[in-house]
Amino acid sequence: MVTPCKLFLKSDRYEKELIFFGNDNIESFKLCEIPEFSELIELSVSAGAEVLIKIEGFDFMDNVEIDDDGWWKIGKEQIYLYSFKHKITEPLIPGYYQVLLKDAKNNVHYSWFKINPKNMSVSEWELMKSEIEKEVVGLSLDMKFRNTGNKHDKSSVTSDNIIFNKITVLNAELPKFTNILNQIILNPKSEIGKNYFWQEKGKRFNIDQQTIKHLSRFPEKTNLIYTSKRFINYDINSNRELMFIITQVELFLKQIKRTLDIFFESVMLEKNNFKRLKFIDNSLKVVEKYNFIIKEVHAQPWVSEISKYNNGIKNISGVRDIKYNYMYKFYLKVTSNKPNKQLDSNYQLYWKSSALLYEIWGYLKILIMIKESGYVPVSGWIFDDSKYEIPFIVDGTIVVFEKDNVRLNVVYNKKIPRDNDGLDLYNPVYIKATNNKPDIRIDIFKDNSYFGSIVMDTKYRSFTSLWQNDERVPTQLRNYKDSIKSKILFKNSSIEQLMRPFAGNITPVLEVWVLFPRSGNVKLENKIQIDEKISFKEFSPTKDLSSMKKELIELINSRINIS
Repeated sequence: MVTPCKLFLKSDRYEKELIFFGNDNIESFKLCEIPEFSELIELSVSAGAEVLIKIEGFDFMDNVEIDDDGWWKIGKEQIYLYSFKHKITEPLIPGYYQVLLKDAKNNVHYSWFKINPKNMSVSEWELMKSEIEKEVVGLSLDMKFRNTGNKHDKSSVTSDNIIFNKITVLNAELPKFTNILNQIILNPKSEIGKNYFWQEKGKRFNIDQQTIKHLSRFPEKTNLIYTSKRFINYDINSNRELMFIITQVELFLKQIKRTLDIFFESVMLEKNNFKRLKFIDNSLKVVEKYNFIIKEVHAQPWVSEISKYNNGIKNISGVRDIKYNYMYKFYLKVTSNKPNKQLDSNYQLYWKSSALLYEIWGYLKILIMIKESGYVPVSGWIFDDSKYEIPFIVDGTIVVFEKDNVRLNVVYNKKIPRDNDGLDLYNPVYIKATNNKPDIRIDIFKDNSYFGSIVMDTKYRSFTSLWQNDERVPTQLRNYKDSIKSKILFKNSSIEQLMRPFAGNITPVLEVWVLFPRSGNVKLENKIQIDEKISFKEFSPTKDLSSMKKELIELINSRINIS
């Protein structure tokens, strides 16, 4: 279709023109795709004309003028979305981005581009993200149910827990909910309708099939013509179901307010209640903000044209319009009463980097492997008793597992000290090399004596770039294997005297595992540095990890079974 200019998405390898459409209900078209971490440029090539654009996920940009409605005003200049050279280093999250272009007549044109994950397929990336969201919450709830003994009793999830979860959702979704409803207010879905009537032939009229049909049925009306007048019809299924959702959200908000009011009365009787009162006050303000934007919707003239909307939801979930689809998903979130815990909002920041996403996913999968092998989680991260919200994983996190007289401390991204002072069961090792922060470390204890460690590093890169093209990686891995030391290895154990003659030959690190998402030559990779106990493991969501789990447990057993 004709647009006021041409927009190109340019990477460091190629340049592609964005194809625009008059609406956002496009079934399929050739999408502009660019690999993650490419240098991205949004370029306007119109002949000096200023245009207005929006890109989903970008609220503002440096050095770009923005109008009151959030539209970027751009001419011929280049707009950098991701560029190390220009110090714009926040990677674009893999997925789809909608681009809106507004012309001089305020008509909006739509296009999309897609960022593909660099070292795994899109389906693998989405599966990895989904597994984190599902498994983190699932494992945390499993720990809660195991501690309470009420795994199948829904009443074990208290009502204030459910309310807290829903208020957390409301708080997190408020900016997007407000933005989406404002967009719907300005541009609701509609269809072109026709009103038919008889009029004299002397006036201008439109002819269609209904005109011809009525002329043949009423030949006596020689001076009249059956014609139509077009109008914008807002009384369509999508809008009826949208308004049904809004009315249900209003009822839900009333329930939340009623519960908060009751909660307020009980908290007022408590001592040291400042934090809880602050939470109630903030929550009530959030409810007010939702009610305010919903009133704005009801005040729109087009809403009065919509007929009864109390027949539930049938079609809106299948509507391709992003705004209406969001409302449906929001409705499902706030009306679900399933036992749940909320992920800390900081998790959303990690989806901006596939490397960090892969690192968290890798740590989580190792925890699951250990748990599935009969070890019981005792404490740490998702296994701590957090009533409402699952804490964000931070550097230095330690998850503790136990099985009989064996304990495993699974350490995430913790610096290893460079001196041997103060070594204990949580800090059993030190290192003399510069590389001192492996992604994952499994410390092995038997009868409260330290028996050694397994070190793992997640690398969101190909094998070629890991070992053949970057000398720093082999140096890092060898430092993990050879430079990590411990003065408490086997100390106070039943084999301390037996192992003393070999103290100079036995290192605390059994093996170093390198976890990466794509394998090109398995035979070659598995042979490399096998004598140095450095092992490369293909590690991705679509890979069967059962053999790796078996190998991990056998490696742990090989150390604890020394006698």
